[in-house]
Amino acid sequence: MKKILVIEDDPFIRENIIDILDEYVIYNANDGIEGIQIAKEKIPDLIISDIMLPKKDGYEVLEALRQEPLTSTIPVIFLTAKSEPSDLRKAMNLGAEDFITKPFDIEELIRIVKLRLKRKDEIDAQSKKLLKDLRSSITLSLPHEFRTPLNVIIGMTDIILSKIDLLEKEDLIEMHHHIRTSAKRLHKLIEKFLFFAKLEIISSNESEKQVLTEEASLDVKYIVEEIIQELSTDYQRNSDVEIECESINLHISSMYLGKILEEIIDNALKFSKLGNKVRIEAKKQENFYVIKISNEGIGMTPIQLKNIGAYLQFDRKLYEQSGTGLGIAIAQKLTHLHKGSFTIESDPEKKVVVTLKFPLYEGVVT
Repeated sequence: MKKILVIEDDPFIRENIIDILDEYVIYNANDGIEGIQIAKEKIPDLIISDIMLPKKDGYEVLEALRQEPLTSTIPVIFLTAKSEPSDLRKAMNLGAEDFITKPFDIEELIRIVKLRLKRKDEIDAQSKKLLKDLRSSITLSLPHEFRTPLNVIIGMTDIILSKIDLLEKEDLIEMHHHIRTSAKRLHKLIEKFLFFAKLEIISSNESEKQVLTEEASLDVKYIVEEIIQELSTDYQRNSDVEIECESINLHISSMYLGKILEEIIDNALKFSKLGNKVRIEAKKQENFYVIKISNEGIGMTPIQLKNIGAYLQFDRKLYEQSGTGLGIAIAQKLTHLHKGSFTIESDPEKKVVVTLKFPLYEGVVT
């Protein structure tokens, strides 16, 4: 049975709501502090709260609940005698799902409650599906990603140990090369997982986020050119890359900006064929610095674009490139932590365009 918390200091209104919603399990509180405490203890499916409350008003209650992981997603309906647009806008900006103006109509109250509970069920079901897909993707991708380089390392070392006296110097050098390449791949994969875990922790801590965004970058053009030189050489595609980049310093550290660009450009080269162009354009547009990275290649369908996330790689059986999808997730997370926007547009089997937009702050060196 669904649980609803009613926070209302007027006992008559509070009891009236409890009677109307008798098909649900109802908890009640008569002030803001008590309401917060009960919400944390009972984790209701829905909260109906007056705005004008003693001790802490409805706005403060909502702010407190949104800061706690267990209560941050509970839908809140405000009861209010106020009808000024500024008051309603403030409620919505804080994350209120709906509001009911006093005196309220019984049928309207029941309708809104049912609507918000239904919407919560839909969101919960979607979250469970995403979690299931994530678990499935981890189960499928992780063993493969770890096992492949490990198999090479173990296999090559076994051959060396068992046939050391029979191997020529050239054979040993080649095996050493394969072992080193596989070890570097495995090390890179582990570093990605650790880095993504670090970002997840930072994103839930305001002070950590503040520290993350304090540094400024070196010239973006220099960073782009350095990454392009390294990656295009690795993929042997120096002639495939085109750069048109305007010099600027952004409010993001060179390390983090480099990480974002490295992951996106690496994907652009990895998922496009030799001879197809990879283009990087970067310039100021109004109050933003816009970076576009495009490539002619596999592309993605609208469904794939919608489901982009950590550990998800599409069509592994069709396209044999290695990867977990963590690179894009890391780039997205870092961009959003620096108050930028990250969008991907794609024509299946034709091209992919990744667009980054970073805000230009006062004092930015251009």
